[in-house]
Amino acid sequence: KEESEEEEEEEEESSGDPDMPEVDTEEAEKQLKREKAVRPAFKLLVGKHTDGFPVDDLPGLLEELKVKGFTPQMCGYGSLHALAKAQPPGVWRYDRTAKIIYPPQK
Repeated sequence: KEESEEEEEEEEESSGDPDMPEVDTEEAEKQLKREKAVRPAFKLLVGKHTDGFPVDDLPGLLEELKVKGFTPQMCGYGSLHALAKAQPPGVWRYDRTAKIIYPPQK
């Protein structure tokens, strides 16, 4: 009985967001640093693709910019969609319905 009670407590403590896996504070800080390090590449991409591009194309486009092996999990996101919608408005605009990334508004 003790094990099931512990599991229930752990489930209650979880954030409940499937797109954001739980990590300790140190790993969260590393993930944020990685995200901030790749943001200039994000901005370069939206500058090149002023008509927008599908979110699923993001890893391939980053490869073209010599950003190798990028995954949203490196930055603490469960999916490209979660990464795209979490970026601040100064980086890009994300159309959640069409799943298209656009340059930020001026």
